[in-house]
Amino acid sequence: MLYSGPYDIFFSEGQPETFLLQLLAVLQAETNPPEFKAPPSSLKVLIIDANTVRADSIAMLINASGYRAINVATALDAFTLFLKGSYIPQAIILNLEQLSNPLFLQRLLQRITQMYGLKVPLIRLTYDTTSENMSRRPSQPLYDLSSPEHPPQTGTIEQIEREKIILTGQSTGRYQINTLLGGGLQGNVYQAYDRLREQEIAFKAMQVNTMPYAVIRVSAEDVNVFQQEFDLLGKFNHAHIMAPLNVGRSYISGSPFVFKTMTYCPERSLALWLSRREQKAFSAQEIVPLIVQLADALQYAHGHGVLYQNFKLSNLLIRNQSDNIRKLQVMLSDFPITQDGSFFSRTSDAFPYMAPERWQGKALPASDQYGLAVLAYELLTGHPPFQGPSEYAMRLLHLTMRPQMPVAFSSVLPPAINHVLLQGLAKRPEDRFPNVAAFANALQRYCG
Repeated sequence: MLYSGPYDIFFSEGQPETFLLQLLAVLQAETNPPEFKAPPSSLKVLIIDANTVRADSIAMLINASGYRAINVATALDAFTLFLKGSYIPQAIILNLEQLSNPLFLQRLLQRITQMYGLKVPLIRLTYDTTSENMSRRPSQPLYDLSSPEHPPQTGTIEQIEREKIILTGQSTGRYQINTLLGGGLQGNVYQAYDRLREQEIAFKAMQVNTMPYAVIRVSAEDVNVFQQEFDLLGKFNHAHIMAPLNVGRSYISGSPFVFKTMTYCPERSLALWLSRREQKAFSAQEIVPLIVQLADALQYAHGHGVLYQNFKLSNLLIRNQSDNIRKLQVMLSDFPITQDGSFFSRTSDAFPYMAPERWQGKALPASDQYGLAVLAYELLTGHPPFQGPSEYAMRLLHLTMRPQMPVAFSSVLPPAINHVLLQGLAKRPEDRFPNVAAFANALQRYCG
């Protein structure tokens, strides 16, 4: 048997968190044999799908969760890149409608087994062809790629059902809602047209009857949670902070929604930008401009008594288009409305950036400095300082483990980077730099 599974996982742009939960269950259940020896950075989740928009969306979710993804259109492309040493598949996600010939997939699986002794999990991607039909389509049979005498066992991971309404094609009067850009437990984000401003905007909507308990606990149903964010950030004027343009409430398809509008960013997030590129680690000189932008935004927020607390790659939005990370203009988005330390994002893509005190119910300006230091470390080395399979594991790592020195992953990094990043990642807030601006200045002085 050359592979495990296959697993059937349903993908819908309207329910990305459901897909991610299923995928993480597979990845965490599959372990490498003890004799497997290869750099962790070489392991990637392979996506074979000629639909680049869908593949990019899936890759963004995977990268944001702490794993690494690589997209290809065909099994031939996947086999060719493997032979070049570009990656080792940790799992393979197949769009069966694009996989008409199993020959190269079979050869890829055989070569993986021969070279590394791995049994790679195969994941059959099922999806809807229309946004209106959210029911699961039957998947095609998977070719037996190992032995005709031993057909593979099939398995389906239980899905979490949420009664979400997709707003694509709907109108609130002022706003014509067009394309679904992404979503999660905190609502869906759409590309929309603002008839009053006569421009494209981003439209984030949260269906009141599907609000997470943590949101409802903080904000009663008759209060627009986005209004509270608007009140918090409405007076902000900073090029690298995404403040709401407008907020409101509407009834669409018989359900109450609260919404906010924001500047539309065609490149979307840093998570998506990175998922589209083979390069995941950059030089110190390349990342300094991006870190300085975010540090300036954080210092501005701190000066107004506001903490960010919500670091993850999908929350760092890109204003411009560029293939050069040095030229990216980035913005902080999704500031939490609670500023007393009670905010805690229980999504796996947020865990790598949470300072030790955040796990103990405290939030300080130094906590944001820690999150920014994690981001700098990740961009320099290709991965965050801590990665773990569960919330408990991540909490333990942040509280007790010392990060490995960044130069251990790249000989071209200046030695001074160790001191700067490890001070920014100090366990005790008082051992970090006096403020986030001082951290950015040190990074710029030694590495800029």
